[in-house]
Amino acid sequence: QDNFHSQTAAATSMLGSQAVANYFGNALDTNEDFIKTVYLNTLNKTVDGANGTTEDASGIAYWTGIIDTKVANGKDVNLARAEVMVGFIEVAQANGEAGTTDSGTQFANRVEVSNTIADTVDTVKDADGNNLTDYSTTLAFQNAGSTTGLVVTHEEASKTAAVTQVETEVLAEIVAANEAPSLAEIAATTIGAENTEIAT
Repeated sequence: QDNFHSQTAAATSMLGSQAVANYFGNALDTNEDFIKTVYLNTLNKTVDGANGTTEDASGIAYWTGIIDTKVANGKDVNLARAEVMVGFIEVAQANGEAGTTDSGTQFANRVEVSNTIADTVDTVKDADGNNLTDYSTTLAFQNAGSTTGLVVTHEEASKTAAVTQVETEVLAEIVAANEAPSLAEIAATTIGAENTEIAT
């Protein structure tokens, strides 16, 4: 119960931030649009299953209905959305850990890739602490079939490929930013050192 309240408080604060407003844009106008955006970005699900997504109109209606009911009963809309998001994430995480649904597994995969992005991109800063590159496009989650961004589905191979892509893109920028040896030179040096150790 305490964990639920602390997570809800954090989510409420986040939902009231300018960063979230910029990210969601018009999707914050209605509870249905909010849930549709969350469903698309976390589970790759939509009302109609278009563009490589999975159809789940009933799931979207279910979570939208819960928010609508909370707001109708006098709850602040951000608090209502935060409470629903905490419950939604708990269900998605449980399904992902259990491997019981493709959408749950995809959610777990995207969380793992997101953690890699956060850990890796944090190391690419200029003298003022700013990211050297805007990764909002190149490292954004995309649907199956996309030729840009990160396509992360329920399949293990998609998660592995995305993690590799993140690490490769960011490492390449670190090398360039610091005028360090190229990736090929690093590899050659490492292999040479290993061969030297073997020879001795």
